[in-house]
Amino acid sequence: MVSHVPGGSIMELLVTLAVFYHLAALFASLTGVFLALCRLRGMATERRLIRPLILNGELHLWLSGLLIIALGVALKGMPYFDNPKLWTKVILITLWSLNSWLLRHYSRSGLDQRRIAMFAISLGSLIYGSFLGVAKPLAYGVAPFWGLLAGYAACLLLTGLLLQRSRRWLSSPAIA
Repeated sequence: MVSHVPGGSIMELLVTLAVFYHLAALFASLTGVFLALCRLRGMATERRLIRPLILNGELHLWLSGLLIIALGVALKGMPYFDNPKLWTKVILITLWSLNSWLLRHYSRSGLDQRRIAMFAISLGSLIYGSFLGVAKPLAYGVAPFWGLLAGYAACLLLTGLLLQRSRRWLSSPAIA
């Protein structure tokens, strides 16, 4: 039995697939941050097979995010851009991308206060961005832009505090 598929359903399926792609890129990016922390501890955990996937996680987050935006505009038109949640995610992913670049260039060894802050920005951005991705009710004026940014700042602060408290685990293992 063949059922009729309305035109909107195909677009919704494409959005769902784009979100799945975005989620896979998120996991690759989170894995990259975790492995970078492990490397700073002197633990070689990276496998050659997954290295390209992890290194390209950030690029795929951007590509999948842009695809989601393009599909959103195709479905809703220009009012899609009236979503403060979207602009909060654009700000946080831009900050995260800049931070990732700095982390790759200035985080060769050791784990000082600056590196802990940089890892807090990476993890906090990914965690809060994930939260915004699933917090559909916050879209389109339910939460004001400044409130969403305050939540992001709080998430960064909390992540920084947690990493600071975990400093003993994060520092390089003692050589016996």
